[in-house]
Amino acid sequence: MMEIAGDYALAEEEEKDEKGQKGYSRESRGNTRANKFRGRYNHYTPLNGDQEEILSVVEDKGLAKYPRQQSANARRDTTKYCRFHKDHGHETSKCFQLRDHIESLIRDGHLKDFALKGDKHGSRQDSRQGNGQERKSPRRNSPNAAINTIFGGPHTGRSNRERMSEVREVMYEGRSMEVNSVQRNPKKGREGHDPITFTAEDSDGIDAKPNDAIVVGVQIAHRDVLRVMIDNGSSADILSARVYDELRLDRKDLEPFHVPLKGFGGAEVRSLGTVKLPVRFGTAPCRRTILLDFVVVDIHNWPYNALLGRPFLNKARAVTSTHALKIKFPTEFGVGELKGSQEMARRANLSIFKDKTGMETLNIFEVDTEMQEDNPENFELDPRDKTSREKEEPTESIILDEAEPDKTVKIGARLTEQVKKDVTNLLKEYRGIFDWCHEDMPGIDRSTISHNLAVNEKCKPVVQKRRSFNPERSAAIKEEVSKLLAAGSIREVKYPEWVANVVLVKKKNNQWRMCVDFTDLNKACPKDSFPLPRIDQLVDATAGHETLSFMDAYSGYNQIKMHRPDEEKTAFTTDQGLYCYTVMPFGLKNAGATYQRLVNKMFARQIGRNMEVYVDDMLTKSVTADRHADDLRETFDVLVKYGMKLNPAKCVFGVPSGRFLGYQVNQRGIEVNPEKIQALARMVSPKTLKDVQKLTGCLASLSRFIAKSTDRCLPFFKALKKGKGIEWNEDCEKAFQALKDYLGRAPLLSKPETAETLYMYLSVSEAATSSVLVRQEDGIQKPVYYTSKALLPAETRYSPAEKMALALITAARKLRPYFQAHRIRVYTNCPLKLILQKPEVSGRLTKWAIELSEFDVEYLPRTAIKAQAVADFVAEFTEPSIEVARMMVEQNKKIFKWQLRVDGSSNTHGSGAGIVLTTPEGDSVECALRFDFKATNNQAEYEALIAGLKISTILGADEVEIFSDSQVVVNQVLDEYQAREESMITYLELARELLERFKEYRIVHVPREENEKADALAKLASATINIWPNNISMIRLLQPSIVKTKEVGAVFGERDSWITPIKEYLINDILPSDPLEARRLKYRATRYSVLNGELYKRGYSRALQRCVGPEEAEGILRSIHSGNCGNHAGGASLAHKTLRQGFYWPTLFADSKRVAARCEACQKIANNIRQPPELLQSITSPWPFAMWGIDLIGPMPTSCGGAKHAIVAVDYFTKWVEAEPLTMGPNLMAGNSGNCVISMASTTTTLLQHIHRRMAKLKQ
Repeated sequence: MMEIAGDYALAEEEEKDEKGQKGYSRESRGNTRANKFRGRYNHYTPLNGDQEEILSVVEDKGLAKYPRQQSANARRDTTKYCRFHKDHGHETSKCFQLRDHIESLIRDGHLKDFALKGDKHGSRQDSRQGNGQERKSPRRNSPNAAINTIFGGPHTGRSNRERMSEVREVMYEGRSMEVNSVQRNPKKGREGHDPITFTAEDSDGIDAKPNDAIVVGVQIAHRDVLRVMIDNGSSADILSARVYDELRLDRKDLEPFHVPLKGFGGAEVRSLGTVKLPVRFGTAPCRRTILLDFVVVDIHNWPYNALLGRPFLNKARAVTSTHALKIKFPTEFGVGELKGSQEMARRANLSIFKDKTGMETLNIFEVDTEMQEDNPENFELDPRDKTSREKEEPTESIILDEAEPDKTVKIGARLTEQVKKDVTNLLKEYRGIFDWCHEDMPGIDRSTISHNLAVNEKCKPVVQKRRSFNPERSAAIKEEVSKLLAAGSIREVKYPEWVANVVLVKKKNNQWRMCVDFTDLNKACPKDSFPLPRIDQLVDATAGHETLSFMDAYSGYNQIKMHRPDEEKTAFTTDQGLYCYTVMPFGLKNAGATYQRLVNKMFARQIGRNMEVYVDDMLTKSVTADRHADDLRETFDVLVKYGMKLNPAKCVFGVPSGRFLGYQVNQRGIEVNPEKIQALARMVSPKTLKDVQKLTGCLASLSRFIAKSTDRCLPFFKALKKGKGIEWNEDCEKAFQALKDYLGRAPLLSKPETAETLYMYLSVSEAATSSVLVRQEDGIQKPVYYTSKALLPAETRYSPAEKMALALITAARKLRPYFQAHRIRVYTNCPLKLILQKPEVSGRLTKWAIELSEFDVEYLPRTAIKAQAVADFVAEFTEPSIEVARMMVEQNKKIFKWQLRVDGSSNTHGSGAGIVLTTPEGDSVECALRFDFKATNNQAEYEALIAGLKISTILGADEVEIFSDSQVVVNQVLDEYQAREESMITYLELARELLERFKEYRIVHVPREENEKADALAKLASATINIWPNNISMIRLLQPSIVKTKEVGAVFGERDSWITPIKEYLINDILPSDPLEARRLKYRATRYSVLNGELYKRGYSRALQRCVGPEEAEGILRSIHSGNCGNHAGGASLAHKTLRQGFYWPTLFADSKRVAARCEACQKIANNIRQPPELLQSITSPWPFAMWGIDLIGPMPTSCGGAKHAIVAVDYFTKWVEAEPLTMGPNLMAGNSGNCVISMASTTTTLLQHIHRRMAKLKQ
């Protein structure tokens, strides 16, 4: 039916065109607009480049001759810009006058490099054409009529004016193709691929009697979809709503599409919306994947699942053959083909005629050609198509002031009328915040912020040697300096100590940007450590909002003024003189930190709520569109308060999505930046080391979207390791093409909600560890973040279990904000929790366990995966040789068994046992047991077997293969020998009881030579040594395993002790209800393990320590302190002895001091530490005032004279006391005290002399 619709449309157009030939056509008139744009030449040299690129070369060579400025016309299309005319209306690549100018330069011999090789035509054909007029072709060569079939739709223009402009462009290109036709190389097509041809062999097996449609099967959204019709006449790609639901896609993800679809009969059908889905077609290796914008419609009894029209054919550059029922398309590996199914086509045709409504339901494939300008739609092109351009979100310009119509800003075209009105009125009200030139920019007040260089005074100023420039660049520097002087951004300076050179950088519009080389100055400035926001957090906080506004400050750095003393340090030299900046220029070391400090201060109340700021990237966000005007008003008030100006050319307000910090954010989530995908798609295979580095740099910025990015990029890393002489081999090319294909269908990343539980999947390969963080919404798991890490050489030798733990700790470090704010459930079939908590783990795993205890992490077995992106992550790169055994096989199916090797030893020095347990992953657990009781050789062998079985049970082994060199023990377990002694019978019963816990076991007798490691451990345990290797665990058995201990009251005594909550968490995952207490408990539990129902504390340098409760702790301390072997040690010594004996509890040191202090024997017999070492003796003085005792007292209440201290002296002979106040502070007390001593000494001397005189008189 589509062919019939297309034929009808074509017939109507032919009829209209025939009427135009009779006099109704505008082109038949003499003075037509089309004739205005006729070229100057009959023949144009074919070009091998774009006109815009050639114009850049022409400008660099100084050959450009620009046309005169055109008069203003409000009807011009402002979405298109011509650099040659420097005006809007058309694109540079389709400029007629530029084409004539290039042709003229080629004929003058200036641009021969851009002439397509093989052009046999020369300028001789037009040598006689000097007047620029086109020679008219003979009448007999002109066609009788031209058929202009113009279909509507989003791809054909947004307005009638735009469509008319495109018609003129096509007319011009058509004439150019007629006059520029040359003989091309038949071996390669236009795009460099093999030519596409159809031969008789393509029609083999086709019943050509009926005119069947081309109905094929393709892959849509990674699922096979049959009954897909190929239609050249449809201007839209259509998907059935029933198929959309079967693809398990949410209808909330549909983009609104308000334009009805029309068929040739005029019947209209409203669509449900549009959606972008990947379509994969062809057979390997000639297979392609492209992105298509499907229009989803709900049609009853439609016989097709989907329809692929002209957008699909154009993107795929496909050619159809209705005779062969086949389409062919170019690929990098040759011409691919897609063959139609006649059976599916005829079944669809049969269902149409069986259904009376079939004719009507099929006539809906044309989009309304009268689409209004206020409903533009964005049909994204294939990002891998080199000729496509990513379209921005549709916007429209509004005039802020009617008096100045050229001052406009952009707002979203999809806003509702009320929201658009509110935003427009708000922008007009705050039009003063926009700036169109430097002269109108006042800048931020210095009292708010200024940029301080803080130059290190020890650094010597540097005056750079002046550089020379060609006349073109010198003129650009002069022009830029004049602008900066007029704006007040620079000033002239004399005798500066620091002088730098200017550097010119080419802009995208081929104009020059003047920069300053501050390399030497930056070296002398310290780094400002002001923290910048995390880009991932800002992007996550932005996604999920309905309306966004993107703002950019007008020369944002230049709005911050320099610190006045530092202005002359920014001096630079030009031909005009020496100048320095009065504002903060680009290129300074800490300019970004200063700007971030400013915006953090300005928008402190808004950041995180309705605004996000990263340096000069500002964004206002609103959860609903109705609130957006209020949020913008709050932002504008802050801008007015601080005087910051915006650049209207780089601002857009009220759009549903946009690019922020390198990501595409919208209400649905986070998407990869299309520009980055296009850059990667246009990239050719690297040839040099620099090319490979450029490729890896591009992929690094996209790593968040790439599952297992390290594994995918492994061939590139290997190529980089080879140094300069890289070799781009086949593996590199396959990986390169696979990455292009993957990024063409990159997943949409979701944004986690507050306090939402997130899920993580881990993956391990030989060279890398990877993880994906997902969230669950409506039963579907959506990816949030992909991580990957290359393994270091030492890490490649880790066991698979350790690699899995490394993947988790790597993800926790990189995604720390997510782990801190959310509960993480790790889905894995590897027993990570048991590995991180078992007592035999290495110090590395213990360290990781402590680090992970900070987060709320829960380990769960992997269940059904509910998202295709996550399923692809788990399925890809899974290699059985390196995956953990539990992740390789189905449930209850084991490939490798646990291997247990045991041996016992008994001699005159003692007895012990050795155990070596090998897990399916290759881990080796080595343990030595020392017996504190006498045991025979057979008893030691049984003790080794029983202990090994208990350890295997704890580690989760369900089947085990046992190796022992004891023939007696092996044969007794196998019922080949009979146990007669009572102790042997008891040991045998206990061993069989433990063996029954396994699903399957096998015990084998081996020679001692094949059991060397277990034998060595047993001999080591029975030897009289106290020094043990760090990698071997030593356990002491106080009594035989067959002795049953009484446990009366044991549970009751520890029920409320400190041990109970830790054991409940480790065994039953029971946590306290208080979140803070739960976090503390999880952090503490990482240092403990449960073994045989007992709690043990692990240490880095000592053996396991059994945890005891308060009642048992008291008895242990008294036994060690005053028992049979006790030496009544002090508190600290007693605590250390207890630790060495293998016991632990939190209050050990305090309890040890208490027990030692309360020991009655110690109080009676022990040395009194407070008694002086010698007897006290009195100090005698030979005569009065010969010896004094001096001391300082205070501070005392302040006296009237302000004294707080006093110095006191006492005579040892007479006990005479002297005291003097001290009025000075403590720091000056030494000098004053000396004066006081002299004063007291003089006083006593005078008194002594007076006594001597009196006594002398009495003697006389």
